[in-house]
Amino acid sequence: APVTAVADTGYSFVNWSDGSTANPRTDTNVTANVSVTANFAINTYTLTYLAGTGGTISGMSPQTVNHGANGAPVTAVADTGYSFVNWSDGSTANPRTDTNVTANVSVTANFAINTYTLTYSAGTGGTISGTSPQTVNHGANGAPVTAVADTGYSFVNWSDGSTANPRTDTNVTANVSVTANFAINTYTLTYSAGTGGTISGTSPQTVNHGANGAPVTAVADTGYSFVNWS
Repeated sequence: APVTAVADTGYSFVNWSDGSTANPRTDTNVTANVSVTANFAINTYTLTYLAGTGGTISGMSPQTVNHGANGAPVTAVADTGYSFVNWSDGSTANPRTDTNVTANVSVTANFAINTYTLTYSAGTGGTISGTSPQTVNHGANGAPVTAVADTGYSFVNWSDGSTANPRTDTNVTANVSVTANFAINTYTLTYSAGTGGTISGTSPQTVNHGANGAPVTAVADTGYSFVNWS
């Protein structure tokens, strides 16, 4: 009568000990005793780990593991300027170890290029012309921005010491946040006396844009009279 070799979960039938692979097996035209054993083998699975653009895989790939066993850990290693996002099956484990394996696994590590924010602000005495903030990829260049001084002010520098104006940040590898520094313009008031007199008061004087100077008096010598300023 037919007999069937039934594999346990995670195993597969290989053959009978006499080499037959019939399953079910029916011995026919029997002329002698038959004693055979069904041979089974545990199922094995392949774990394959791939890297997408922007990184590599550290660890063994592919791996062969038995049913119900655990794989060895693998790590998704991001290239400079990239970050690991997830595996193509949605897992964010990193390192990743597949446990209690019951099927083949083939996944790809997804990476994303790093992005940075360029922020430009204006201090007292001016404004910024250009886009701020800007978002740029690792290694890329920002768009130019200009520090525009208000009337009576002059641009001095950026808070990181740069005096470039317009300013374009190139080969960006980190966030940038800088402030444009401005200084109020100063002027010199110089008063001199021609023949026949002297000056009473401070000369020269230094005053800010829009401010007032201190009074000075043209003092005529004896026998002279003040006429006007030059």
